[in-house]
Amino acid sequence: MTALFLTALMGFRMYFRDRSSVFWGTVFPILLMTLIGLAFGRVDTLTLAVGVVEEGESGPAARLVRAGLAQVPAFRLADESSLEDALKALRAGRRVLVVVIPAAGRPLEAYYDASRPQESQTALLILERFVAEANLDVTGTARVLAVRAHSVSTQRIRFIDFLLPGILALTLAQNGLMG
Repeated sequence: MTALFLTALMGFRMYFRDRSSVFWGTVFPILLMTLIGLAFGRVDTLTLAVGVVEEGESGPAARLVRAGLAQVPAFRLADESSLEDALKALRAGRRVLVVVIPAAGRPLEAYYDASRPQESQTALLILERFVAEANLDVTGTARVLAVRAHSVSTQRIRFIDFLLPGILALTLAQNGLMG
């Protein structure tokens, strides 16, 4: 038993005497985890940039739709002067969704960025849910079915929570190969 202990102690001493192996095997992974954690470890709330274009005269229905869209917490609305300007902003990546509020009697039109499918589909789903709720409110019908969601998760997993064990395992594997 003492021979195994002395061999392990000798291995640790040899490892810690070599400054380059200490840096690349211990200090560098810690620095890497810190930098990646600072860059990607923040948990942000969902905010989607949405451009709003009102065609024709803004009647009471258009004002209600605009006010309702402003109430959606995930949307950060930007008023656009024309559809062309809004589509330029969409193509430039400054918007995820462009909502066109038409004159009375026509449906809402939505243009989305196909290069960002997750954000675009999320914005479209939120917009469709908003329109469905507004239709129920306008018609004055009672809601027959409703969904009440309950969160059961007890812990929040962040990017750094699964990055740290991975880099530690990679460090151990690297040290095992180099040793």
